[in-house]
Amino acid sequence: MIDRNKHFPVGHFGGHWAIGHWPRLEALVRYVRSLLLTHSPAVVVQQWVDDLGLGWMTYVSHMPDGAGQDNVLCLYDSGVRIHSKDRNASVHEHFIVGMRLRATRFDVGAPRLDELVRYLNLIKDVTVIVGTRTYEVVTASMVGYLFIGYDDQRRSTFDLSYAFNMYEVVRL
Repeated sequence: MIDRNKHFPVGHFGGHWAIGHWPRLEALVRYVRSLLLTHSPAVVVQQWVDDLGLGWMTYVSHMPDGAGQDNVLCLYDSGVRIHSKDRNASVHEHFIVGMRLRATRFDVGAPRLDELVRYLNLIKDVTVIVGTRTYEVVTASMVGYLFIGYDDQRRSTFDLSYAFNMYEVVRL
């Protein structure tokens, strides 16, 4: 059971009950906004990767399999991890996005992976526009391990997962 006075203290203000600590109110609003994403986090990350202009085809939730379908990046939603308790006792929700990079050979995919990871590690307050919706990607951090392998056709695959703290910008 949540102790309302502990997490969301209220106080008497001008004859009306109001939330007494504004940073907590902002954190609550951000948390509620993060629950209401119009597009999946993988679609938002796909748009961000496409905006970077890395030159590879990106797909969400599937990777085409066939001749000529090499040098592609697949993004898929892997769940949500909740981190809590920053300085303001705010709750932050991180969306886990799995990534699989497939290349014809290891020496083609490894530099692309390094480039992608370098960009992902630089994410801090990035604005991404998907259609008519605007998203703010606050941070990205690698979770889990990097896995390097091969598929059935002996193409190199690189798998990794990132946690994204993002929310949809709501215009009032």
